[in-house]
Amino acid sequence: MMPPSLSAPPALRLVAARADGPGAFGRPDVKRTPGAATRRESAGGPVRPLLHGEAAAPPVPGGADDTGRIVRAPTMDVGGRRWERLLVRTHVIHPGEDIVETVARYARPYVKPGDLLFVGQKAASISQGRLVRERTVRPRRLAVFLSRHVKRTPFGRGLGRPATMEIALREAGVPRILLAAAVHLLSRPLGRSGDFYRVAGRRVASIDGVTDWALPPFNQYIVLHPTDADGLARRIAARVGVPAAVVDLNDLGGEVLGYSPGIDPRLLVRILADNPLGQGPFRTPLGLARPLNS
Repeated sequence: MMPPSLSAPPALRLVAARADGPGAFGRPDVKRTPGAATRRESAGGPVRPLLHGEAAAPPVPGGADDTGRIVRAPTMDVGGRRWERLLVRTHVIHPGEDIVETVARYARPYVKPGDLLFVGQKAASISQGRLVRERTVRPRRLAVFLSRHVKRTPFGRGLGRPATMEIALREAGVPRILLAAAVHLLSRPLGRSGDFYRVAGRRVASIDGVTDWALPPFNQYIVLHPTDADGLARRIAARVGVPAAVVDLNDLGGEVLGYSPGIDPRLLVRILADNPLGQGPFRTPLGLARPLNS
């Protein structure tokens, strides 16, 4: 199977968002209920980035700006069972924070037996320093070429930005990205979708490119896949006392990147199918999924 050459036709379309990627799923028995998150609500005012050498000083949970409080609790019916998703507002998480302690501080006041704790991939990755400022990336010619053939979606350009494609090449390697592009090019006319990300792998599928609606200063950064997501989920579960997962969600799909014992990743993806964490600057990087009926 030959990779696309520089003379490949414009028909080459790499899907930018993960709507039909490895996080794709069918939702025949999933019902949304009114009150689900509005995607671009206010985040409560501008956020000042930390200055060089300044330590993060998170507000005390329960602060005047709703930090530490449950700010939304939309429900979702999955397979005849209703789940409430309790979304907790936090401070802005920065590189170098102990994400396990941060999650524990905000989640433990609300945890009940039977809850499933979920943490957004972006917060986990940022805390680990897994991010790159876009303006510092120098895309190679291959990244520029491939990015031109990425299908745009209403939720951002994803790998359609040369810098983001360059990061994908670094994460997966040139041979794997070219193979993914070739497989996509051959399988798309057959009605298949998502093959690019299946071949490129999870580390590419979970890359978050620059978006206008992200919280400053992280609206200028490309965020990568977190390190050891399974291990992180297990440490969070041990600290908080309920099963935990690291999830990668957007308005087009979702995936569980890592999870502790007690989590059914397929079930959790369905419970979070409407992306309750929100696609915007909401400062709700974690939540609790709670069954309301047996």
